[in-house]
Amino acid sequence: MANRQALARWCLSRAGASLVVAGCISLVLLTAWPDDPSALWRDVYHDRNTHLARGFDVALALRAGDGAGVLEALTRITVWPPLHPLLLGLLLVPVPLGPAWGVVPGMLGWGLAMAFSWAIAMRVTPDARQGIVAGVVVVGLLAVSPALRLLSTDVMHEGLGAGLSAMALHAFLRCAEAPARGARAAWFGACLSLLFFTKYNYWLILMAALGVGLLPEVWRAAWALPRGAVIGCIRTLRWPLLALLLLTAGVGWVAMRAPLDVTLAGRALRVYPGHVFALGHGLLLVGLCLLWRRVPPGLLPPSVPTVLAWHGMPVLLWFLVPDALLSFLWFIGPTHSGATLAYQPLQALLFQWAGFSQGFHVAPWSAASVLGAAILGGALLWRRGPGPRAVALLALVSAAIVVLHPQQQWRFQATSLFAVWLCAGAGVAAVVARFGRGGLAVALVWLGLHIFAEPDRAMADAVAIRRPAAPSDLALAAAYLPLAGDDVRVGFVASFGVSDLFAWTLQAACDCRRTVEQPWLQASASRADVRRLADNWLASAPVARLVAIEMQAPYSLPNMGPGMAGLADALAGQSRFVATPAAVVGAARVTLWMDRAGDPPQKPMRHRLAGLLSLAFAVVSLGAVLWPSGRGMVGADRHKA
Repeated sequence: MANRQALARWCLSRAGASLVVAGCISLVLLTAWPDDPSALWRDVYHDRNTHLARGFDVALALRAGDGAGVLEALTRITVWPPLHPLLLGLLLVPVPLGPAWGVVPGMLGWGLAMAFSWAIAMRVTPDARQGIVAGVVVVGLLAVSPALRLLSTDVMHEGLGAGLSAMALHAFLRCAEAPARGARAAWFGACLSLLFFTKYNYWLILMAALGVGLLPEVWRAAWALPRGAVIGCIRTLRWPLLALLLLTAGVGWVAMRAPLDVTLAGRALRVYPGHVFALGHGLLLVGLCLLWRRVPPGLLPPSVPTVLAWHGMPVLLWFLVPDALLSFLWFIGPTHSGATLAYQPLQALLFQWAGFSQGFHVAPWSAASVLGAAILGGALLWRRGPGPRAVALLALVSAAIVVLHPQQQWRFQATSLFAVWLCAGAGVAAVVARFGRGGLAVALVWLGLHIFAEPDRAMADAVAIRRPAAPSDLALAAAYLPLAGDDVRVGFVASFGVSDLFAWTLQAACDCRRTVEQPWLQASASRADVRRLADNWLASAPVARLVAIEMQAPYSLPNMGPGMAGLADALAGQSRFVATPAAVVGAARVTLWMDRAGDPPQKPMRHRLAGLLSLAFAVVSLGAVLWPSGRGMVGADRHKA
């Protein structure tokens, strides 16, 4: 009897329950590994091609010890931040390149989401019994959600975003409990940075929810600031702000003429709006760092300097990368509408409900019951203080943002649904606590129905943007890979536009560094415009070998239509490349074109000067805050860890 009571106490303890959950998570991850990773590659347009190609670039640069190559691979695309390719690249350094490894960061994030959701449930419930019930509910729903399972076993950011969002929320709860402890504030700031560098909108959703909850405290703290300190801040920043204002106007002027060709010290330079904006941001950042040196100790709450050090500074330094700030503003702004129809609020709500009820849950009855439990649990969490209230706010704010976002996609729900399920777990736990064993039996039956019910697999595929019936892209790759030869730099032109499928398949085939050059043609509406752009690209493309693919687009994209026929006109009319016999693979026709001269022009460096300026601003900014005579941002002189 005593042994059974001791075992029961251990199972109810946080350590014991957490070990059991860790074992369950490991089992779920092992059984969720895709049986056929090639099934993912059935969409030449899908973003997973770009994410995998970026990871390959980082891995190959790391293998070669090329620090500049790693930096270039991480900053070449600024619409997506660099954490996912960095993790994937580190993973691929010791193993041969292959698409099967691309799902690991998503699966890692999926496991983190389950682990930290369990930890949050144990922290926001009144006692261990309710915490275990709530934790079982949220982990169970995370594990069996059909669409989330597909998204987390994909080369996409959703699984990683969900895990880091849960980790950051858990860090916030711990920091809110003891704001004077510097180590907790540093961990919270680091988690926010990891989330930001995964994807901007994941970070924005969490920051919006936390900001709404902290707004009253921030307002009171702002009113309590000494008037002299505020005036001093304004005086210190007046010149950087004026410079930023003038340079922002310059961005508009350059944007109307972009790219703008100028001559400096006898050298021709090409200026883009992102370069000008990065320059203005650099001046403002230096001003902020100089201002930081003048902030007296004790002016800010104890955790703020540490969070700014671990989160604010990395984000501000990232915005020095050319185009990073403009990409961020576009990505989170109202113009990021993508390939969706005109936005209508009611249609957006019905659209998102369809994905929630039939993709992320096994059926509408399942979603309705979860939503009911979440409303009850959210109301209870709201009354339990700032920490639990943050969970309810995240569920509410994320739902509002997903519905109000101009680009409507079901997968946007994936990274914050754990908050909805946490609320549902809290509601179920309260019911079990109220009705005892009868309530527990009902809860177990309810959860079992979610686990063993047959989901709508077609809807789950649609939510996760999978096309299982489409032709395999790897069959197309098998046709063009022999034509690419051994050239380090190969050109590709396709009647369906640009795809990063070409880049990662070439590198995986040889497990070596290779570069693909492609013209951006699909934004041109008319056949004549496509012909003109293709003519210019073919004349200056830095490749001796060109692979041309004629194939009907798998589905329509904006601004892409009959005009792409101009590419065939350009190939037929040019004289630089000569064609070899074509190969036919299914509905695709693949042709190799070779440069007659065999001496292609060199590729110009686009961001060299802008990158050097950004590096200079970064060094000056870090020097300003880390110089020993300054106060610094680490907050070590303000409070102890």
